Amino acid sequence: MNLAIWDIESSSASTDFGSIIEIGGVLVDENFKEKDRFNLRCRLPEGEIFQAMALIVNKTSIKKLTQANLSHYQMLAEVEKIFKKWSPAIFSFRHFFWCAFKQIKLNSTRLNFLYCLI
Repeated sequence: MNLAIWDIESSSASTDFGSIIEIGGVLVDENFKEKDRFNLRCRLPEGEIFQAMALIVNKTSIKKLTQANLSHYQMLAEVEKIFKKWSPAIFSFRHFFWCAFKQIKLNSTRLNFLYCLI
């Protein structure tokens, strides 16, 4: 079975106010041979204010947040297409192996909430 490892960067640590601004993933087979990968970045949704610390943590700039080619909706639609193409697979967060459960919950909560909106 394939394994999909993915991670997001967001505009805030809060799942109530922040948005995904970048998402990337790698699909590997059972021998960990890379089969596919993607990295997508979007514009910050109109009217949303980013947290200053998010710029530092994500190593991004205001220019990147305002001039990306994809809208937030377009980026999530592309991710949905990619994840459907990769299925069936075991989907895992990059943070699963290295970070605390709180971070896993933060990423999954944000992504699940956004997919409910599509």
